[in-house]
Amino acid sequence: MTSDNTTDRELATGQPGLGLEPPPFHERCSFAETNVRTYVRDPADRPGILFLSLDAARLGAVAVARTSPWRLPYHWAAMQVRRDGDLVAYACRRRWPGSADPASRVVVRVGAPYRPEELTTLDRFLTSRWCFYTCSRRGLAQTAVHHPPWRLARGTALQVEDRLIAATGLQQPNGEPLVHWAESTDALIGRPRLIQPAATARHGPGLLLAG
Repeated sequence: MTSDNTTDRELATGQPGLGLEPPPFHERCSFAETNVRTYVRDPADRPGILFLSLDAARLGAVAVARTSPWRLPYHWAAMQVRRDGDLVAYACRRRWPGSADPASRVVVRVGAPYRPEELTTLDRFLTSRWCFYTCSRRGLAQTAVHHPPWRLARGTALQVEDRLIAATGLQQPNGEPLVHWAESTDALIGRPRLIQPAATARHGPGLLLAG
């Protein structure tokens, strides 16, 4: 889901982009994850994703991700994903680190799949990102992500009660969310590549320049 709340981030057709992404439903999935992301460009004008937070149900995976070379902002959370026909319900409550206040409950109705020719420029802008960026004491790093294109379907948000976005320091967005649905797919994550050393990088998400 995407909203229209951002600071110094890439614009899509004049609208800033911020996304709350519950996990795709998959009965064989070993653990659930929800992330808050924004859509950015690096100083060389390459598009990608900046994760503002990631919540996952497996503590071991969270600990590894927080201390790995990617230094992703993972949190351990209690999570549930349930599906009943075309209705999918997600629930997330953060456990660690931080307080238990950040939480999210989302219910969506899955609609008809898109044909490739039906996808708009905005649809592709939000779902065709092949790298993500992380900031650390070393500087700005880029990590490539390889996976088949998402098999997108329409979606309708029936309930959105979210405090994960506000927990990142952003204002809670207003207006109707834009929903895309996709079944899970396998992805290959590369190793982070330093593209801007700390000596020359401006700290914080602002170093990822808006398009």
